[in-house]
Amino acid sequence: MPADFDAQQRDTSAEALQIVAQESGIEPSRISTVVRQGGIYHEILEEAAAMKADLIVMTSHRPAMRTYFLGSNAGHVVRYAKCSVLVVRH
Repeated sequence: MPADFDAQQRDTSAEALQIVAQESGIEPSRISTVVRQGGIYHEILEEAAAMKADLIVMTSHRPAMRTYFLGSNAGHVVRYAKCSVLVVRH
C-alpha cells in the first residue's frame, strides 16, 4: 500500500460526497459533509453528537439471520443515537 493510502481514501471519499451533495438538488448552504475514519457506528454517533444532529440518515444492507431486522452498524446507530435515525433499504 502507498504511504499516503489513508489520505487518498479520505480525498476520494470527500470528492464522492461532494458529487452526491451537488446531485441531491438541495441548496448547497444546507448541506455539510464530513469524512471520518474508524469504527462505523462509533464515528457516526460521535459526529452526530458533535454537530447536534436532528436526524441521521443511513442505508442498511440486506441482513443475515443474525442481524435480520437491521445491519449491525445500522442497529447500533438506531439503538444508541440521541436523535432520530432514518434507515433506507435498497
